Amino acid sequence: MIEYGLTLVNQLAINERAKLKSDGVYTFRGVMYRVLNNRAIAYACKGQVLQSWGSFNALLGEGIDRQLYKKALMEVKS
Repeated sequence: MIEYGLTLVNQLAINERAKLKSDGVYTFRGVMYRVLNNRAIAYACKGQVLQSWGSFNALLGEGIDRQLYKKALMEVKS
């Protein structure tokens, strides 16, 4: 069964997909994510924007409208 949202399984799948993507913002299983230098550096889902810090995700913003996900992700610097 496929779950949508930022689950551990989906994050691992996104990290693998990012290795093949060019810089930009993409969507996978309900999670919008930003790729920079073939790495997923930030995720947006369920009103939250998270930045990847090693094996942890740091909360950058909360209560963000889905329409603003892409703008918020593009502001994240590696």
